[in-house]
Amino acid sequence: MSLAIVFLVLFPIWIVYSSLLRPMPRPTFFSDPLQACLLLSAAAAAIAGGLAGLYACAFRRERSIAVILSILLGAFVVYWTIGELLGG
Repeated sequence: MSLAIVFLVLFPIWIVYSSLLRPMPRPTFFSDPLQACLLLSAAAAAIAGGLAGLYACAFRRERSIAVILSILLGAFVVYWTIGELLGG
């Protein structure tokens, strides 16, 4: 659950940084290292939290709402990442 909280902290920071503080377009994603680190860290935290939640549900028989929400958040980020990579 803590990885989902990390995502919920880092993602709004990335939104504020990329839209309000640095509105100029960049030629590549890695042209602004702070922006890239914020987004990649947030995505990695959500995906890792989702995988940890899947592990908890499958092998530890965890059935709390917080773990299920963590899995759903990780699935959403994976879905969003695949969509961005495919250009949609």
